Amino acid sequence: MEITLDNFEEILDKKILKRGEDYFENGHVTEVAERGNGSYEFIVEGSNTYTVHLELQEEVLKHFECDCLYEGQICKHVVAALFYIKDDILGLIESTPKPAVKKKKEKSPAEQEKQLLKILSHEELLAFIHEACVNDKRFRAHFISKYIHLLQPFSKELYTRKLQSLIKSYSDRHGFIGSQDTRRLCRMVYKMVEEAETGIENGDMQKALFIALAIIEEMSEVLDYADNDTGEVIGTIEDGLRLLGSLDNLDLNEKEHAELFSCVLDLGKSSALKRTGFYYSVIALATDLVENKQEKDRILALLEELNKASALDDSDVQHMKLELIKKTEGEKAANLFMEENSSNISFKKALIEEALKTKDYKKAELLAIDGVKTQKNTPFRFNHEFQNYLLTIYLQTGREQEAIALARSFLIECYEPRRMYDLLKSHIPHLQWQEYLRAIIDEIKDTNRWLYYGPVAKLYIWEEQWEALLKLLQQNASLERVESMEYYLATSYSDELVSLYKTLILNYLTNNASRSHYKKACRYIQRMINLGAHQTAAALILQLKGLYPTRKALIEELNKL
Repeated sequence: MEITLDNFEEILDKKILKRGEDYFENGHVTEVAERGNGSYEFIVEGSNTYTVHLELQEEVLKHFECDCLYEGQICKHVVAALFYIKDDILGLIESTPKPAVKKKKEKSPAEQEKQLLKILSHEELLAFIHEACVNDKRFRAHFISKYIHLLQPFSKELYTRKLQSLIKSYSDRHGFIGSQDTRRLCRMVYKMVEEAETGIENGDMQKALFIALAIIEEMSEVLDYADNDTGEVIGTIEDGLRLLGSLDNLDLNEKEHAELFSCVLDLGKSSALKRTGFYYSVIALATDLVENKQEKDRILALLEELNKASALDDSDVQHMKLELIKKTEGEKAANLFMEENSSNISFKKALIEEALKTKDYKKAELLAIDGVKTQKNTPFRFNHEFQNYLLTIYLQTGREQEAIALARSFLIECYEPRRMYDLLKSHIPHLQWQEYLRAIIDEIKDTNRWLYYGPVAKLYIWEEQWEALLKLLQQNASLERVESMEYYLATSYSDELVSLYKTLILNYLTNNASRSHYKKACRYIQRMINLGAHQTAAALILQLKGLYPTRKALIEELNKL
């Protein structure tokens, strides 16, 4: 929901709203600057002095920011600023006089900052920065990380130390980083990403490479001891990988390409990635970069190494090899690789799809039969995938009896029941259909002794056999089932449904005695009334009051009907 000047008092947390209103009423909003286009900057005095930025468009809050440490949605300082805009700027509320607020229309805090930087001497700025570094470890970490390149030449180690310093500044004494500090750390990392992007725009491959590698490696470690509830740490790692990928768009010489490829491949060996699941992304990136057989062989060697170390399973390795072969040798070689490794289930499916596309039904059938054999001990829904291919083959090659037999087994096992029902009905002669269907229903009941109600009910509904559906319902009645069948049976069998409801409600209240149970029972009594059984419902209400005179909560719920 959008936050507006009209609704923020209704939708924001009441406690925060009250505190913000108190701040506003007591004059804690001490300075305000209108920046134009609905943008405002406030100074709000609390336990410290806080700066609030708001952006509104047609009285809708589009952006807000406060430099306090509050971790909720909106802090009291932002609320105080909203009250100020609503009252003092737009005059939308009537209020008692408040302490005068100094409206700063000439210079905002940002403008004051610029002016002071011009006025202060070099020595005064040095003293201020030194004092800030001594008193605030985060300021010192930011300061050093921002300018450390002036002390050391650019290198991966430089950016690694820079990032490590930032990480340390946001860690508590136990080394853990809370959710708020995690977000702040990630904002600093995003600034490094922007620095790398600027480097790429300027053709500076080295800077972007060093920053990307430092982010990937160090932020992968941070995952172990940071509150990553918003996923921002993962986002920084993904940004690092994206930076590496974008480097391939530069006009790299042979040496630069070799360095980039080696760095990406080294990431695949790093211990940090073992905890992040980014192996596939790294191998995919290396595959995009590969330019010759030597590089291809290096990727294959890494895949074998990862497979032996159990970092990847056989199926993952085969898929990565397939992509590598597609890139370096083409589709024909890739298809040959899939055929040589057709025990891979997804490869087998891809080969069947290709065979069906080219109408090579013999090849498709052999593969599908092998798939059925290899997956006979797996859950039936997976095994049915290959049987479904067989059904497609039988239908496309005119093998009607085999298609009917397979569709019949599918319907009995409740696999794609509507499709199988339609298929069978279109292939079984009309005069034989009812007897054929009765045999299927009998087999469904024998096969699914405890779970046959749902599948059989669907068949009766599709056949519009309402009397048979009612009988099935009476044999397997529950309150929920009767309710679900009202749509189909209410027109012709409302009395039977009311009778079922009455019996089920009496049984239900014999074994259940809480307010929620009473409400449920009354809901179904109301359904009896909706079916037109007013007298039966009234008699049942009197009966229940007589059976349970001491259940006060039940009496209360019954009296509401």
